[in-house]
Amino acid sequence: MERGEKQAEPIVRQQLDASSITTTADTAVALAYARTLLDAQRNAEARAQLEKLTTRQPDQAEPWLLLGSLQLQENTLPAATASLEKYMALARQAGDERSARGLTQAYLMMAQIAEKRQDFPAANAWLDRIENAEDIMAAQMRRASLLARQGQMAQARALLRSQPERTPEDARLKLVAEAQLLRDFKAWKEAYEVYGEAVARFPDVADLRYDQAMMAEKAGKPGDMEVLLRALIAAKPDFHHAYNALGYSFADRNVRLPEAKKLIEKAVELAPGDAYIQDSLGWVEFRLGNTARAIDILQAAYGKRPDPEIAAHLGEVLWSQGQREQALKIWREGLLLSADNETLQGTLKRLRVKP
Repeated sequence: MERGEKQAEPIVRQQLDASSITTTADTAVALAYARTLLDAQRNAEARAQLEKLTTRQPDQAEPWLLLGSLQLQENTLPAATASLEKYMALARQAGDERSARGLTQAYLMMAQIAEKRQDFPAANAWLDRIENAEDIMAAQMRRASLLARQGQMAQARALLRSQPERTPEDARLKLVAEAQLLRDFKAWKEAYEVYGEAVARFPDVADLRYDQAMMAEKAGKPGDMEVLLRALIAAKPDFHHAYNALGYSFADRNVRLPEAKKLIEKAVELAPGDAYIQDSLGWVEFRLGNTARAIDILQAAYGKRPDPEIAAHLGEVLWSQGQREQALKIWREGLLLSADNETLQGTLKRLRVKP
């Protein structure tokens, strides 16, 4: 299933349907299946599997943690709280190393729930429970988010900057955490500058260069983005994300479309199974006027990975062809996946559609 083999899933489902999920092996299969569904963003199906698993084996801790994480992602906070509380009770009873790591995840999620409820003292209290030194940066990232939500972005950045640097990796993680915080709050220019600092200190880390380029575009610097991505392509000719990002940027701005298509086709060649790159290819075909081909490519990409951005593009192409009901259906599905996705919301606003 992880490799996209379509014949695999019926075998997994047959095994789960035939079992009562009472053995360790059955539990392992059910958990692996739920994780695979989550990776494919098939959240409703994953939730159904996890709810079935927690009903049949309520004393198994890990399914509660996964279920709580999914419920938090879906913003069903009371249900997420109940699942995580159940997990924490079971994990404390187990008392092993795996449970200790899980408890750290649970504390971070409970802090996030408290943050969403604007209960900042409770959020900090959950973070205070984290003892594992390796997880301190995650806890400090959450503390920084709490400060930023209270209008104290400068203090939040200072908190992250103040963390000790025992190794070069610590220094890199600090900069990435600060840039991610700024991204979360849409401070694109500042995030671009922090990634620039990270690239200067760690020039051989391709992901940092790529992230800096993405922030250049967000900050309204498409020229800088192109320079950065072309330099990355020259340094890492097999870094498919760079070809895709540059090609998609051209296609989205409706400029240099033949070059955009060549760049995206190179990305497809390097990563033929990537649904997001297929989405880019479908989008540039649409921009070039090849609508039928665009629909085929986008439908295949959306079938492989239901995603709000792919939904935005597929819906727009269908809408342009007068297939209004089908477009609305796809957009509604995209909103269920992520109601605040920028591409999807921007598409609906531009087309003046209320699905």
